[in-house]
Amino acid sequence: VVHDKGVNAAQACEEGGYCSWGKVAKGWRGDINESKQLRKMLQDISYKKEIILTHFGGTRSHWMDVVLQLYTEMAHMGYGHFVVLGRHGRTCDAVGKGAPDANCAWDSSPLHERMFGDTTGEGAQEVLWHLHWRIIARVARAGVNILTLDNDYILFRDPYVHLKRGPFAHHHLLCMHEGGSPINCNAGFIYVQNVAPDGPVSWVFKRATEVALRWMDDDFQFLYSLGRMDKHSPHL
Repeated sequence: VVHDKGVNAAQACEEGGYCSWGKVAKGWRGDINESKQLRKMLQDISYKKEIILTHFGGTRSHWMDVVLQLYTEMAHMGYGHFVVLGRHGRTCDAVGKGAPDANCAWDSSPLHERMFGDTTGEGAQEVLWHLHWRIIARVARAGVNILTLDNDYILFRDPYVHLKRGPFAHHHLLCMHEGGSPINCNAGFIYVQNVAPDGPVSWVFKRATEVALRWMDDDFQFLYSLGRMDKHSPHL
């Protein structure tokens, strides 16, 4: 259980200027499937048009400790504009038991079980990655900057000191280098800032979300035609 005794007097967030603890909602819960609920979440939690997010799919796994640790780090650094994205309301119930002040949202959008395998189970990591890309696209289009972190991430100092100054301040999409990968973009750290709703960065995340939905909506006929999916397989 996380016992929150307040943020340290010398907050790590002061240098960057994004100390939001005590200035935004605490313990926010809600389904952001509908746009009005997403806007409500951003209105209540975002600070200076910034929000920090991690995603988590289970309720009892050892990853819960990791999520609560990240929440504790955010709190003690002074960041109240932090939210956990889950697949179900019960995920947020579990987070709330460990940290009542932690903000948590879930997305109940219907998804085809053959696209993502087990869409209702404790893990359902493929579903969470899909929702991860989706929420980045939706938040960016709403005009809010979003920093997403893997839940096992550790911040040693204020990231906004770097993200808002120097050369990074003029970049709209930042991610970590993925060693040994031709993609060279590790999704464990993604920052999107100051993007146009119809611009190229918004398109990247819209595309990542849309491809999966299009496959689902045509009942996977396109994938069958490419020979990349067996009609008898339970999922991709």
